[in-house]
Amino acid sequence: MQWPSISRAEDAAVLALADLAEAAAGISYRVIGGNMVTFHSARREVHLAPRSTDDADAGIESSAVTADALVSALLRSGYSRVDGSRFTRDEGELELVIDLLVSDAYADKHNIEIGSLCVDAAPGLSLALARDPMWVECIVVLTTGQPVALTLPLPEISVAVIMKTLAWASRYEDKDALDTFRLLDCWSQDVTAREAMPLGLGSTVTRALNVLEKNFQAPKGKALLLPKIFQKEGRRSVSQFISTQIAGPSGGVRGGVA
Repeated sequence: MQWPSISRAEDAAVLALADLAEAAAGISYRVIGGNMVTFHSARREVHLAPRSTDDADAGIESSAVTADALVSALLRSGYSRVDGSRFTRDEGELELVIDLLVSDAYADKHNIEIGSLCVDAAPGLSLALARDPMWVECIVVLTTGQPVALTLPLPEISVAVIMKTLAWASRYEDKDALDTFRLLDCWSQDVTAREAMPLGLGSTVTRALNVLEKNFQAPKGKALLLPKIFQKEGRRSVSQFISTQIAGPSGGVRGGVA
C-alpha cells in the first residue's frame, strides 16, 4: 500500500510511528487511537473521509519489564519524557509525539504506575493484546515528498471496532463516533472478503455491543449521527457487527473465539 500524507500534522504522526516501530522491535505492542483507524481505513475504500492525527498511540502489555524496555529505547532514540507516558522529540519544525497506554485490566484507572511509567489504560487493549495483530506494510509519502516505509501491528479489525466503541463510551467525543463508523465500514468489507474474525462474548465485547446497540444502532442514540447519505448504511453495519459477534465462529465468518 502507498498513499500520501494529508497534512504536516500527519507527517509528524508517521515519523513518530516509524520511531515507535524501531524502538519497539521485539516488544509486544499495538498501534491504537486515530492511527489505528487511518491504517485500517487505508486497506479499504472507506466512504467517510479520513481525519488527520498528529501523534502516535501505542498500547503495550502491563509489564514493568516491557514498559521500561520501551522507555529506554525511546530515550536512546532522542525522545524526552514530558509527563508520565508522553514522549516527544523535534524533527525540524515538527514535534513528534508518542503516547504509551497499558492494558485495560486496570479498568478506568488513571496514572497507573508500571515500572518507570505513570500511564492510563486503553479500553479494549487487553483483547487486542490477547489476539494476533494484523500487520500492515505500507509507504506513506510525506507532504515534503519523503517516502516513509512502515510495518505496523494493528488490532484485528473486529477488536479495533470494540476499542473505538469503548473509547467513545469513555468520553463521548464525536471523533470517536465517526472513527467507529469508519472501522465498521472497513469491517463490513473485510467480512465480504472473509477476512474478519468474530470475537467471543466476553465482558469487554458484551459491553461494547451494548454501547453499539443503544447509541449507534438506535435512531435516537447518543452517538453522532452520520451525514444523511451514510446513516442507513452505518446502522446496517452496526446491526451486522452485533449479530456476527453474537453468532460467533459458527456464523460463517472465518476466525476463532478469544
